[in-house]
Amino acid sequence: MKLIFVFLVFSPIFYGSAAHVGKVQLYRRQPKSYEQYLNENIAYRDALSQLINLKSSGHSSDTVDLRNFANSQYYGSISIGTPPQSFEILFDTGSTLLWVPSFDCFSPACMTHRKYDHIKSSTYTPENLEISIIYGKGSMTGILGRDTLQIGNFTVRRQQFAEATKEPGNAFLHSQFDGILGMAFPTAGSKVEPVFHTLIKQGLVEDRIFSFFLNRDPNGDLGGEMILGGWNDYYFDSSKINYIRLSKVDKWQFKVDSISSTNKTMFCKDSCEAIADTGTTMIIGPTDEIAAIHKYIGAVQNYGMGTVKCKDVPNLPPITFLINGTEYVLKGKDYILNFDYDPYNCITGFSGVELKGKPWILGDVFLRKFYTIFNVQDKAVAFATLNKLL
Repeated sequence: MKLIFVFLVFSPIFYGSAAHVGKVQLYRRQPKSYEQYLNENIAYRDALSQLINLKSSGHSSDTVDLRNFANSQYYGSISIGTPPQSFEILFDTGSTLLWVPSFDCFSPACMTHRKYDHIKSSTYTPENLEISIIYGKGSMTGILGRDTLQIGNFTVRRQQFAEATKEPGNAFLHSQFDGILGMAFPTAGSKVEPVFHTLIKQGLVEDRIFSFFLNRDPNGDLGGEMILGGWNDYYFDSSKINYIRLSKVDKWQFKVDSISSTNKTMFCKDSCEAIADTGTTMIIGPTDEIAAIHKYIGAVQNYGMGTVKCKDVPNLPPITFLINGTEYVLKGKDYILNFDYDPYNCITGFSGVELKGKPWILGDVFLRKFYTIFNVQDKAVAFATLNKLL
């Protein structure tokens, strides 16, 4: 596995007071070969169509879709507790909860990652609420509590999180990140308090937005960057932000007018829904639509994923997403993944999975083409074109 360590690049932040803006550097992990990528993704695709059930005895439950954590390439560092215990975290706009492996977890996935020990933290307080995340052939269980969180330059008091006491199967066994930090909206009746909403409550961010730059250069030193409370206009032209209103208030979900190629609408013909999800690598769509895309671009499909010969990538047709009247174009080089040790076979960034409501999931393959802004205040997202030098 290739692990690229990233060092902070100091560039101007256009939006947000410097005293109320946090910067988090991101790392990137790449698989070595198509075979490794395929093997890691099959298990995750099975889990993708399952549900996450947040359970607390005597309280109503909160249900959200469990998404694909396979080969999630972009993650960063946080610490929890006093003194701080460090973790590598996937920042995930498709879920709400912050969780890390517990010291009391002895599942194989826990044993290969950093574990949190609440006994060693003087600022830990238990909530005595159980969480169960159901997927695949088992369930992850854990306990909710609160502790001091350090994220970027912010110190967050009494942040709610979960200690995972059981992680079944291989779902997280090979991940480079230790846990997940959810950045979606809290849902009605839920006992989950997302980290960014705690930042807002404690007055740590002045502007209720956060943003992502995901580096699409596989050889670049910078894996990416997340800004809490602002954006970084070094990466894009901030005068050309096109905000897209959300169609659901509890998810980063919005309407897509159509998906086309060479000026012909071929997919999502009568509009469809999509979710901007930093916790998913691929662009996920209904199985029939993805099969049609693969057929159109000449990809061979297996397990809902497609492969092409790398030499054919320059000639692949563009795929255009029409959103709120603006075209977002992915060229072949944008939606194809290649590997260091396999110069012949390339995998497409499209994967077919049947999800409830048939939404599209616009993961990193889409998001890294743009600078993405998540506006909590106005319940909107924006995809800004990256500067040409990037």
